[in-house]
Amino acid sequence: MTGLTRWIGALALGFGLWSSPAAAQTSTNPHGPAVGACVTCHLPTAWQPVEISDSFAHAEGIFALDGAHASTSCTSCHATLVFDEAPTTCASCHEDLHRGELGINCARCHTTRSFVDEVGQVRLHEETRFPLRAAHTTVACSSCHPSTSAGQPQFRGRSTTCVGCHQADYEGASDPLHAGPGFPTECTTCHTQTAWRGAPFDHGATQFPLTGAHQATTCASCHADGVYAGKPTACVACHQPDYDGTTTPPHEAATFATTCASCHTTTAWLGNPFDHGTTQFPLTGPHQIATCESCHADGIYAGRPTSCISCHQPDFDGTTNPNHSQAGYSTDCATCHTDGTRWAGATYDHGATQFPLTGAHLATTCASCHADGVYAGKPTACVACHQPD
Repeated sequence: MTGLTRWIGALALGFGLWSSPAAAQTSTNPHGPAVGACVTCHLPTAWQPVEISDSFAHAEGIFALDGAHASTSCTSCHATLVFDEAPTTCASCHEDLHRGELGINCARCHTTRSFVDEVGQVRLHEETRFPLRAAHTTVACSSCHPSTSAGQPQFRGRSTTCVGCHQADYEGASDPLHAGPGFPTECTTCHTQTAWRGAPFDHGATQFPLTGAHQATTCASCHADGVYAGKPTACVACHQPDYDGTTTPPHEAATFATTCASCHTTTAWLGNPFDHGTTQFPLTGPHQIATCESCHADGIYAGRPTSCISCHQPDFDGTTNPNHSQAGYSTDCATCHTDGTRWAGATYDHGATQFPLTGAHLATTCASCHADGVYAGKPTACVACHQPD
């Protein structure tokens, strides 16, 4: 081989070696044809480590990186170097714990910001039979959607009743006891979605609406026996000890009616006056301010006589001006006395006798004609008084 031939051969070899990198650039890219130039990820100073340029656009229009995807390592989704072989469906990377129960469109509930972001799930709940309200919006999904033994959360066919989730709360409640007394399992009767504990019971919806002092009474005051459903509504059902222990006046001894509302109110239990107007002896005049003991010192209330003399016999017997007993006065006190003015100083209606007073007789004292103490059967002839005249 001549010198010229060797030079041409060497030149051709050198040209071949020099042209190899260019040939490599135009060969098939191991990452796929749509990746772009190598310098987007690789540096001329060192092939490794890879440094992705800011100008790199991740398959725009196919699977743009946003949210948590932007910080995820490439190998998390790209199991091989052929990048365009990576699937673009959520389920290809994320295990479907719902086992297809909710479809394959994960974006209906999940976001790329965080796969467990529940904001969208709360919003999606508006389209279900159980829209989330108040405290339910902050409850973990697993609280109402527990997993089966196979590890699959339950979503479809879940009960929308309160007790569907709160059965354990119902059975475990002890203050007051729910299960034993037969509380309704309709939790919204007392509870709200804002606050589960401290729920007030609406007694107005029962046969015994609370009024007066009953509104401030604790539940245990009437339900210490644990009975709620079918509880008697009569006053004495709770106030029997009060009835039995009362001494002024003694209710039991006096055989007072056990209908407490006859004298008592729910506003104030003590110091309530008895309505005598409902008896056969309505109180009038001074009787209205007389003490109960004045007529009932003997402890008799039911069947008490209503005649005046039944209380005023001592007054009748002790009167001397005029002497009622000796004179044979009628024991019908109302003949002379009234209960609307005063007891003493009563005027006798002579017009109701066989000798009505007229003329000067109207100003004559009783003693002028009755000095002898005779009243009943007194002669009516003028000379009976005027014999001396």
